[in-house]
Amino acid sequence: MKRFFLMFMSFALVVFLPFSSLAQDEMYTQMPALLVFSQKTIREDVADKIQIFRTCPTTSNPLVDAQIAASIDNFYAQDSLHLPDKSGGIRHELHIGANIYISGTKMMGFLVLSEYTAGVKPVFAHYDSYLFDMETGNAVTIDDLLIDNEEANDFLQAEIHKQLLDYYPNDEADLAALETLNTVKQIRAMQPQLSAATLRLSFHASSLYAGRETLMHVVIPYQALNPYMTPLAHQETDNSRYPKVALTFDDGGAGGITKRVINALQFYGARATFFLVGIRFANNEYNVFRQHNAGHSLQDHSWTHNYYYNSVKYKDLILEERELFRTTLCELTGLYPVFMRAPGGFEKPYVNAGVEYPMIHWSLSSGDCGKGVTVEKLANRLIYSTKPGDIVLMHDLNPLTPQHLPDVLPALAARGFMFLTVDELLLDSGIEPQPNLVYFSPTRYGEPE
Repeated sequence: MKRFFLMFMSFALVVFLPFSSLAQDEMYTQMPALLVFSQKTIREDVADKIQIFRTCPTTSNPLVDAQIAASIDNFYAQDSLHLPDKSGGIRHELHIGANIYISGTKMMGFLVLSEYTAGVKPVFAHYDSYLFDMETGNAVTIDDLLIDNEEANDFLQAEIHKQLLDYYPNDEADLAALETLNTVKQIRAMQPQLSAATLRLSFHASSLYAGRETLMHVVIPYQALNPYMTPLAHQETDNSRYPKVALTFDDGGAGGITKRVINALQFYGARATFFLVGIRFANNEYNVFRQHNAGHSLQDHSWTHNYYYNSVKYKDLILEERELFRTTLCELTGLYPVFMRAPGGFEKPYVNAGVEYPMIHWSLSSGDCGKGVTVEKLANRLIYSTKPGDIVLMHDLNPLTPQHLPDVLPALAARGFMFLTVDELLLDSGIEPQPNLVYFSPTRYGEPE
């Protein structure tokens, strides 16, 4: 007999002032009312070491809630059948829930994922993608966002073709399948995600690359789409009034701690950048699987986290580690890293050794590596010190990190903050990152010191 245990968690983003009270040119100090949401997670203990987690949103529009609930219920009915009756001594987890994106004043997207992991290995991922006008509850498609002419369609098809073929460079893509899914009719019916700075279209890797179970995300900056946008798209991709922040997590791939960070980010609708350590993430593939599918940015924090102060003595080792990191991450996600954060923030040895990455530092540290830190101290520092444009340093090797996120994320969201990946934050600021420069924030960058 299967045993069931239900655990409920919920949160709410508090809105203190009516949205209409804001002047047109003011920065938001709270989230627009139509984009406020809460979530509830239901944990079901099916058997020893076999669990199902369903995370269900409640939004400002009951019609939207019903459609997302139906998607989650459908995945639950289908995918729970794949769970074994006995664990065989390893943990089996089925995570079903929506990764939420917001844009403009009324656009909310839902990337509903159903992900099964067994031990440290990913098994499968299924997904649905939705975008809604939260005022009406109507679905929004590419057809609503981009004008329907030859130039716009050619641009979109070319981007999809290029970006999907950039995945899994050592695999042979099914070009006939790519041609089938990249038709104008197929694309214009898709419901994308609208983030702070990009339009995102998701595809399953197995549609082109046999045996691959990750998602593939086609990410197109709003600036590139601007000539083809409809009036609705121009209005709802203008996120200039939101304060924005890039949350970053170092040293990860750290098993259960990283898993709890991933869960918290999903729960509060946040995207982040993870600077991974190779020897850790290579042994925790299921975390990388879920991070990538959810749209987080996965970048290089070295293979071993050793401090190579002498770039002449350790140049060959630094470059060997760089290549090992690149190939291992690409095997798991299909993509190479494009940024690096040097261990300890000591960029110069890596730049001198020739890693040829833009180097990402930080403008605000949580201080979670200090002595005597507590959950309350960490939360207060981030809640009261975070400014628009900050790149925030945290560590998902620290067990306090997933404990303070349930305080920090809703507090910042209630003040109107959007959570961006580092690449999105720089892109939104009009910055094209250059190799060998060090970026502390969108307004402070330069040669390594």
